[in-house]
Amino acid sequence: MTISYISQATAAATSLTIPTHQTGDLLVIFAARNGSTTAPTVPAGWTSAGVNTGTSCAVVTAFKVAASGSETSGTWTNATQLACQVYRGAGRVIRQTGNAGTSTTVSYSGITTMTLPGTSWGLRFAFISTTDTSLETAPSSFTNRSTLSSGNEIAGHDTNGAAASVSFANVSVGGTSGNWITQSLELLPSFGNAFIEASTGQLSNNILGLVGTSAFAGNIQSITAYL
Repeated sequence: MTISYISQATAAATSLTIPTHQTGDLLVIFAARNGSTTAPTVPAGWTSAGVNTGTSCAVVTAFKVAASGSETSGTWTNATQLACQVYRGAGRVIRQTGNAGTSTTVSYSGITTMTLPGTSWGLRFAFISTTDTSLETAPSSFTNRSTLSSGNEIAGHDTNGAAASVSFANVSVGGTSGNWITQSLELLPSFGNAFIEASTGQLSNNILGLVGTSAFAGNIQSITAYL
């Protein structure tokens, strides 16, 4: 299934209103915390895609597949900023890598080989502890989707299309030097309610459980359906 971007929302709070979505959409939340290297708590029902820490700050990205068109964020305890991005045709977020530093240039890690090249998207989030930068400036080949400047700044970007790889990128954001953290992730496509498990190469189903196996390149070798 082809991935498409649907909507976004941000908040300087521990919860937010999930933007426009429908059953089966992938909801992705990036949660940042300033002043501590302990990441915000991921609420029940969300799956963590990874935590990164920096100087006196921490972030976590988590996701879930919407079971309705009226999902809620839950409470991300200790979060200072949240960004939610909604995607259709995506099954999960994987391959989280990150960087951290203190400057007016933020660095985004690369993903040299995407799990499903030609079908999966690149996804990047960033946090900085100041409020006068242009963190919304997306790395080359990325499109900015979300941004919030309130106490600190966060931003989310994606490739707006399938990517074979995601290259390392430095982005000068200007303003006042601050503590920053970035995360680079991969959006995997879904197959109806199914998605590829990167760690095993198995084709898994959000509703029915495991339904088959596949190669990492995405060539499905066998499927057994259990109805």
